[in-house]
Amino acid sequence: MEFRLLPLVRRYQLELLCGTILMCFYAYFYSGASWNQNSRFDLTRAIVEQHTLHIDSFHKNTGDKAFFNGNYYSDKAPGLALAAVPIWAAVRVTLKAAGKDAATERALNFGLYMAGLLTVALPTVLALSLLLSAALRMGASRTGAAFGVLAVGLGTPVWAYATLFWGHAAAGSFLVFAFLAAIALRKPRSHPLLLGLVVGGTAGWATVIEYPAGPVAALLAAYAGFNTWRSQPAALSRVMAGIICGAIINMLVLGVYNNIAFGSPFSLGYTYNINFPEMRTNGFFGVTHPSIKIMRKVLFGWQRGLLPLAPVLTFIIVGLHRLWKTRRLESAIIGAIPLYYVLFNASYVDWTGGFSYGPRYLAASILFLVVPLSLTWTTGNPVLRILMAGSALAGGVMTLIAVSTWVLPTTEWTHPIIELSHAFFRGQIPLRNGTNIGIVMGLEGTSSLAPLMLLSLIAAFALWKTLRQPVTEAVQ
Repeated sequence: MEFRLLPLVRRYQLELLCGTILMCFYAYFYSGASWNQNSRFDLTRAIVEQHTLHIDSFHKNTGDKAFFNGNYYSDKAPGLALAAVPIWAAVRVTLKAAGKDAATERALNFGLYMAGLLTVALPTVLALSLLLSAALRMGASRTGAAFGVLAVGLGTPVWAYATLFWGHAAAGSFLVFAFLAAIALRKPRSHPLLLGLVVGGTAGWATVIEYPAGPVAALLAAYAGFNTWRSQPAALSRVMAGIICGAIINMLVLGVYNNIAFGSPFSLGYTYNINFPEMRTNGFFGVTHPSIKIMRKVLFGWQRGLLPLAPVLTFIIVGLHRLWKTRRLESAIIGAIPLYYVLFNASYVDWTGGFSYGPRYLAASILFLVVPLSLTWTTGNPVLRILMAGSALAGGVMTLIAVSTWVLPTTEWTHPIIELSHAFFRGQIPLRNGTNIGIVMGLEGTSSLAPLMLLSLIAAFALWKTLRQPVTEAVQ
């Protein structure tokens, strides 16, 4: 087994290294509890501890809840909470075996940390690592692909979202899995039924995690069908059968949950939300029509704008143009997904996303920008690369400040990054709740980031060594 594994590690060592770096950075921080996270984790706890779907025993810790037939429920899509059930069950068993009380605040925080780490951070890392391979296949250099993955993973708010038990990054990860499976159907001798199941299953699960992923899931299903029709038309029926089966499985999970909780397979928790009535009175669950004013704020505003917090993403247009020359359909898909999420966010009545670092509703689409960013670096001249590196570093520093202090700045802050920077340089780490590995080790304030800085140096050296290695040696 060791001799079989070694060539595989050598072949994918860049993906493994970048994935390991990202996982270490994501795991370093615990961002603390919040309404959004508590709503999901309350459902997880209710299932594990009480074998029920209502959260009556826990609902006081969140305002993101629904009330139906005399019981409180999480108003969120159930996917993430369901995925965390075996994790919380295992944590409880472990704590009890160690003689610890699983109901203490410290135990619950640990459970929430592990739930986020394994259901959000891990899929995000896996998706980014797979996108590195995809970028290489689409013409990016190894350095360009590594830059694209690390710039998106650490130089954008994705880093912040990966530390939270939220659905956005996780849903985006499963959409990436569906996208990559659909790309694989370009090959004439692929496994049509299996890949169809992957497309339908992962795209469907993304929707069970976050409902707004539904239109993207449908787009990726159509893209998979088109690729099959173009490469192996005789297998189209098998691919579509796989997609439909994968989608039906997820529809059944969602339908059964909704039926038990809200009395109908087609009733959603948002219908019975008790704190945000505008979601029931404005458009379709708060979605109306795109606003140019809100779109500007989502992309360029200082309160929730994406580009001020992730300036490196301004360079994707070059990569999309390069990709258009060789893979027009993939370029169109990669461009359409962020566009959809921008339009969705600009149409949503609660466009700020409440307490959030940046535009959280765009998180699922940011992952797809790895490929164009990688191609921009690959084709860019030295001046462009310096600008890209500087903007990625700036985004990384801002996100580091956020995850160190507080990733949930309120809507009252007009310039959150300024407020968070003041707290960071005063050593208020964390500013509110949350913690990091350094604090657990006994360090305080800014010094709690010292282990992370050491890890950064080690990671930079390992990456430099790997990228200097000849490609032929890496894949032997």
